[in-house]
Amino acid sequence: MKKIKVLFFAFLLAIITSSCYNDNEEDVYALFGQVCDTINVNYEKNIKTFLNYKCVSCHDGSHPTCNLNNYIQASNYALLPASNLYSTVSNNNHKNCYLNECELKQLKLWIENGAH
Repeated sequence: MKKIKVLFFAFLLAIITSSCYNDNEEDVYALFGQVCDTINVNYEKNIKTFLNYKCVSCHDGSHPTCNLNNYIQASNYALLPASNLYSTVSNNNHKNCYLNECELKQLKLWIENGAH
């Protein structure tokens, strides 16, 4: 009986410790051939996809102060000093909007480079 308890706890400990890990997103994506492009970030190639998928459902033009529906509107809003677009979404606590680490990097670079 004592051997069974020892084996059970050893097995349980092995499961618990092997299931915990802390990989960063870039390393995981690199394994699958998906690398975060932070060199040539632009609206059409990088920003448009996640804005349309994750933001436009609320920011579609019905809120004139924050319209992310197209390039001109998104660019104008991103460049407004008062918009704080990056800081608003960077904490991933903006009305169920979650941007992954790569999307956040790309958004920040896009804004820093003039939102082109």
